[in-house]
Amino acid sequence: LPNQKIYIRYFANILSSKYKIEKKLAKHLIKNYGERAFDVMNICNGRPDLLEPLVEGFQHIKGEIIYQEKYEMAIEISDFLARRTRIAMLDKIAAFNAIEPLVHDLGKERNWSAETMEREIALAKEQLKAFD
Repeated sequence: LPNQKIYIRYFANILSSKYKIEKKLAKHLIKNYGERAFDVMNICNGRPDLLEPLVEGFQHIKGEIIYQEKYEMAIEISDFLARRTRIAMLDKIAAFNAIEPLVHDLGKERNWSAETMEREIALAKEQLKAFD
């Protein structure tokens, strides 16, 4: 689709320029969120930790989980890793290794207790086992 390529390039250039991010990341965000990629970056603005990769080797950044939790009703860790990013389907080991850091990052945002974080870790591991 020629128009789609123009759209992605156009908005990725604007996003990259406005937020001083790599064009590869900007293209990823535009492909996944369209113009809402600017909303994702507004969440990340001033928070370089949210620009870090969600899982090493994948383009998804930590800010995406905050956006998805706030605006797309993503609730469970397995939802992020399996349905929204598909990381669990592409690399199950990487997904399992991401559970604890992801729970801790999201737990900070949601002000979870240590007990809640442990419960979420156990739940996510159990749910991802279903992807065998």
